[in-house]
Amino acid sequence: MQDFLFESLALQRIDLVARLVADSECGDADRELAINWIAELTRDLVSQVDEYGKKNPHDGGESGGGALQ
Repeated sequence: MQDFLFESLALQRIDLVARLVADSECGDADRELAINWIAELTRDLVSQVDEYGKKNPHDGGESGGGALQ
């Protein structure tokens, strides 16, 4: 459950940065930096979620039958 908490916090942070960049009048350099940071955070989060799926096959991981057919 703690993994879910950290993943939820990461998603909230990504959402916040995306909204701040979209709503502000920041320069191109700042916007590019923010987009790259969002991509990095998202890539890390996807990697963590994939690892969680591998560690918990009963929830649909590699060896589990939890995936929908």
